[in-house]
Amino acid sequence: MDILDGMLPAYVIGVADGLFLLVMGMAVFTAPWYKIVDSESSHVFFGVTLLVGIIWLMRSDVVNGINFHLLTTTTLYLMFGWQFAVFAIVLVNIGMYFSGLVPASLIPINVLLLGGVPVAVTSTLLRVSKKHLPHHFFIYIFVNCFFAGAASMLSVAIVTIALYYIFAHAAMFQGLQNFLPFSLLLAVPEAAINGILMSGMIAYRPAWVATFHDSVYINGK
Repeated sequence: MDILDGMLPAYVIGVADGLFLLVMGMAVFTAPWYKIVDSESSHVFFGVTLLVGIIWLMRSDVVNGINFHLLTTTTLYLMFGWQFAVFAIVLVNIGMYFSGLVPASLIPINVLLLGGVPVAVTSTLLRVSKKHLPHHFFIYIFVNCFFAGAASMLSVAIVTIALYYIFAHAAMFQGLQNFLPFSLLLAVPEAAINGILMSGMIAYRPAWVATFHDSVYINGK
């Protein structure tokens, strides 16, 4: 559900560009680069990023040309942390640009919307679950993977609708009343794909998941 060209005023895009530079600066200076210096870690990062890019290519235009596609940003965050999740979303958006699907001027706002919002939702749910819920494998999977994926999709939809409602011209906003129902439908497969991917990662390659630790969620349970 990318932001469409011409839907938002130039000053909104400019503010988004500034926020994007701020987020990228924070990510670059705080990222744990040591985690991807070896060949296996870098291959995992770029491989998962490529997979997310392929998922984003599987999109449909059902409401006034708005693109609907799965996000899987929750998986990126849980595997790599927020900094590398943002880097991955930037790379995916660059891929969408070279595919002719996203104009270069809208990459920053789309990174904030499709990367920043899901990362914020997933990280919040992870912190809440750690603090208030039992540290159990199934809690991690169902709350931090399945539920976080669905919540991320709905949050992106709500923020997108709010942006269009506040800043878009009335004529452009017509027809977007169908936007939320389609987003609700997408929340189910979004939850499923994140839950399935993370379940597989934890079962076969738990070392690839930065936010999962056997000593916390499995040992002694």
